[in-house]
Amino acid sequence: MVYKYWMGASCGVCQAIKTRLETLANEEFPKLMTAYIDCQEAAGSLCAAQGIFSLPVVQLWYEGQRFAEFARVFSIGDARSALVRPYGLMTQK
Repeated sequence: MVYKYWMGASCGVCQAIKTRLETLANEEFPKLMTAYIDCQEAAGSLCAAQGIFSLPVVQLWYEGQRFAEFARVFSIGDARSALVRPYGLMTQK
């Protein structure tokens, strides 16, 4: 299970949310793999190729399939709620 966080190094909102997402992952979902992609630096072309044109974006993946995506305006609670069931399935294996 992976969450991808598409962000920008000079985006204040992105940085604030990154801290909260790291806390969420570390405290409630420790087996969750995380990936941070900086769309304002070298990964700009990757972001465009993936259809990421506004920041921040959180994508949640389970067994190679994206099952949730949150863009621009969302809460950490939205991400937490989306993670609970699939994370439970993953940890039962």
